[in-house]
Amino acid sequence: MRRDGPRALTRLTLAALPTRRAEWGQAMSSELEHVDGRAARWRFALGCASVAARLGAARYVAGAGAGVAALATYGLVRWPGIVGDDVGVGIVHLAVLALSLSVYAAAGMGLSGAAGSRRTARVGIRVGLAAAALWAGSLAASVLADPGRLSVLGTTAGIAAAAALVLAGARCGGGVAGLRAGLCGGLVIGLTGFVVLLALAYLATGHLTADPALAAQFHTSAARDLPTYAVGETMAAAVAQLWLAPAAGAALGAFGGVAAQLRR
Repeated sequence: MRRDGPRALTRLTLAALPTRRAEWGQAMSSELEHVDGRAARWRFALGCASVAARLGAARYVAGAGAGVAALATYGLVRWPGIVGDDVGVGIVHLAVLALSLSVYAAAGMGLSGAAGSRRTARVGIRVGLAAAALWAGSLAASVLADPGRLSVLGTTAGIAAAAALVLAGARCGGGVAGLRAGLCGGLVIGLTGFVVLLALAYLATGHLTADPALAAQFHTSAARDLPTYAVGETMAAAVAQLWLAPAAGAALGAFGGVAAQLRR
């Protein structure tokens, strides 16, 4: 069966509409079925997306995506050697970043709109914000101070964040609802970790370059200078946050939901 791009785009963007706009979204989905011609269908779908982007959760998702893209672009412009010194690795990192942001946009709109459970989304986001604060503090402390002295803090913050996601899933009850809540929390944590690590890379580059282990790795790399290498490595770690946190969050939330269901 041939994939229908305009239909998929319309469903995705309309899923983020608030409940009071759900009837309009259904009408637009039905109207798309009567539009003939590929170009006309794409124009209609893009028009729906434009309207949906100004309503409900889509505007927040679009704003967050634009901010993250601008933050990453600044680093690539400021340190062009991140991509230029090793084109293959740079392209892979950019592709993973683009894919991760696309998944974030789709998941964010689908989970918080009328098509998703608003209660589980709210629970996941609230828990994610609390866990993200712990995680952000752990990341910042690990970069700005001696990691050895902060291993206990980092481990404690990680355990607390994991426990919060399990509890979020348990509160929602059921594997599917728990997975959705955990995924929402993981999205928040991953996005926060991404922003924090990039901000540290840009604002504390001198501190990063003072790390003896990083300096030793730089001498075996193809990077043109140590600051470029330090920022590039931190950016790679930041991109990893985008997919590791949601994957872990979904698994932990589902575990909590199933455990709560079995206890009933």
